[in-house]
Amino acid sequence: MSGLSLKVPTGRYRSGGEFGGGIQDPTLQPGTGAVDFVGSLQYSWRADSLRLTWAVAGSYQATTTNSLDYRFGNQTVITAGTARSLTSRLSASLQAKLFHQDRNQFLGQGVPSTGSTVVYVTPGLRLSAPGKVSFYAFVLLSPYRYVNEAQLGPRVGILAGLSKVF
Repeated sequence: MSGLSLKVPTGRYRSGGEFGGGIQDPTLQPGTGAVDFVGSLQYSWRADSLRLTWAVAGSYQATTTNSLDYRFGNQTVITAGTARSLTSRLSASLQAKLFHQDRNQFLGQGVPSTGSTVVYVTPGLRLSAPGKVSFYAFVLLSPYRYVNEAQLGPRVGILAGLSKVF
């Protein structure tokens, strides 16, 4: 399956700061003020001999410059994952994801401390319960992180919750 999308500038991108009244850091704004183009591909299949479901996906977001001459970096995301039922109610999954964002640009110059490459490895469990409810838990590990200059980089995250089908 493939897709093409157009991201239009609907969020505010000129919000003033609490101190001094100037426009806040563009990465803290609700919107970008720019039109972006997104292409995506995804494919999934089932390997019956191993009782595994596989999926691969990728997307690329090409950004444009807003009226403030600020341009967020283009983004590439590539994922591969597999899942398998362990029992009639419990399943396990494992996903690997590469996320890369180019350095942002302002007035045609690279913005310091923007742009990064991160690899995530995410094992998870899902437990199905009666009433079309399921509980899930994932551990987001990032064994590889590269950030330009001084930035915070992810290390470990935990995501847990429940879902209900109506």
